[in-house]
Amino acid sequence: KMCWVSDMVEAARKAASEKSNGVLKEAEKDLWRGQCNCPYWHGLFGGVYLNYLRYAIYSHLLKAETACDTILYGSKPWVRMDKLDYDKDGLEEILLSSRAANAYLDPDYGGALIEWDCKDKHFNVTDTVTRKEEAYHGKLIEAQKQKQSGGQPKSIHDIMEVKEAGLENLLFYDWYQRHSFLDHFLGKDATLEGFKKCSYPEEGDFVNQPYRVVKAESGDSSSSVLLRRQGHVYRNGRKTPLQVEKTYRMDSKGVLRVSYAIQNLGDAPVDLWFGTEANLTLLAGNEADRYYVLDGKTGKKPRMNTEGVTPSLSKASLVDEYTKMRLDLELDSAASMW
Repeated sequence: KMCWVSDMVEAARKAASEKSNGVLKEAEKDLWRGQCNCPYWHGLFGGVYLNYLRYAIYSHLLKAETACDTILYGSKPWVRMDKLDYDKDGLEEILLSSRAANAYLDPDYGGALIEWDCKDKHFNVTDTVTRKEEAYHGKLIEAQKQKQSGGQPKSIHDIMEVKEAGLENLLFYDWYQRHSFLDHFLGKDATLEGFKKCSYPEEGDFVNQPYRVVKAESGDSSSSVLLRRQGHVYRNGRKTPLQVEKTYRMDSKGVLRVSYAIQNLGDAPVDLWFGTEANLTLLAGNEADRYYVLDGKTGKKPRMNTEGVTPSLSKASLVDEYTKMRLDLELDSAASMW
């Protein structure tokens, strides 16, 4: 992201007039602030796992980006599409951008949404991390055993490990990257608890596999991308060919629409349990001013770190009263939400 914004600042520098020099200088300052080293590493006292450090960097990078938008596009509504190797993995991503929002897509990884920015709040709502095994997790478990048996920690590293009681019980690891609009075909025994631990029956081969870009179009008022994968579901030793198409469309107001078409390519009917996964954050999961609103019912206001199953839902909202931000997720037909 920082490299991409740096390129944008360079483009704005070339396009800036004397009138916009002040805006350019602010963009440069925010780019430099976004290069502060704190969340670009991982260590004992900080780094990438601290979400408020990641948020601070993204916030400054998005401030720099929106300043560049002003220089490059003025005040008129606009939408654009860029195709490039955004994450430097050797494969092309598709970036949908407008004045209000960014939606970055990775066709080669489940056709996923890998970044979703609310630009007027300078907030990346998909700034989450995938749970990976770290070298010190084994030491953490061993240190906890020593503490329970009355042993003493030997160094500052051991002290930090034993401070957080019960942490060893939260060490679940993901077999795929936790992006958004990932496509699951769940086995009948899948549960919220198993899904949370990334230990559940997955019958499809769509979650982290490549989708083909069928069509990518950008006009004055919207940009759209049609992605398709012809894969399979596997059940009771039977392999059924299946096609999933999904279309992302973003308009100049920043509204993102995602539509699905699922087709059975086999010669016999098959019952499927389909789910699309979104990994979103409003940073402070236990704060009372960060909560869900389910189907417009504002009574309970469950906090972000709560969990549960809503059997039939047409709309879910994520509300952050601190930043005065609200993210609405609307379905055209009711579905169960975990």
